[in-house]
Amino acid sequence: MTTHRVADILLGHIRNSWTHISDRIVGLDALERLDLAELRRLAADTGMTPAELEAALRADGRVAGMLEAMLIAHGLDAKRLSAEQPAAMRALEVSCSNCHMTGRCMHELKVGTAAENAEHFCPNADTLSALADRAAL
Repeated sequence: MTTHRVADILLGHIRNSWTHISDRIVGLDALERLDLAELRRLAADTGMTPAELEAALRADGRVAGMLEAMLIAHGLDAKRLSAEQPAAMRALEVSCSNCHMTGRCMHELKVGTAAENAEHFCPNADTLSALADRAAL
């Protein structure tokens, strides 16, 4: 994948993130109004803990775009991964939503070095590498 394609994906997701800010606020407000039992049920339905669910809602739209771009950089398809390995995709999403290296990630994606340098900054590096190796077989 070209650096230009990755940059286009990132920019598209950043633009979309501004559109979705109000949706996240509404989602967080609704989440905060749930009693503990309802929150646990909702989290279990999504395969997350309550804390992971909240973190995913708090994460801005860049995270989804960056994860998709990182998957592409590793030669992986997000839709296919979601369909074939939903638990792995959820784990990647949760990890990304809690990551504090988004600036570095965005830079590496932009310059086309994300896959080769992921081990230095990405908490998902090992998983992405393993998934890419498995996909190559």
